[in-house]
Amino acid sequence: MAEDYVVDLKRARQELVRQRRLTVSALKEEPHSNLDHQLNTLTRYQQAIEAIDRAITEEQRAAKIAAGVQQPQTRSLHED
Repeated sequence: MAEDYVVDLKRARQELVRQRRLTVSALKEEPHSNLDHQLNTLTRYQQAIEAIDRAITEEQRAAKIAAGVQQPQTRSLHED
């Protein structure tokens, strides 16, 4: 089940990378009158890509736990 989510997440990530590349191309080619907007857009794409990377890692870990290959990690809320 978790593996299905990984496939979907990877597809979403590919689309975001494509959009990020288009934004970078626009930065290179267009006048910089809307530079702030383009940079904000680029930043949002990058943040979303990084969030998807974390989600992929979580889903892969969940698949390993479900398969009995990896033990669940327990973390204390008060770790120092």
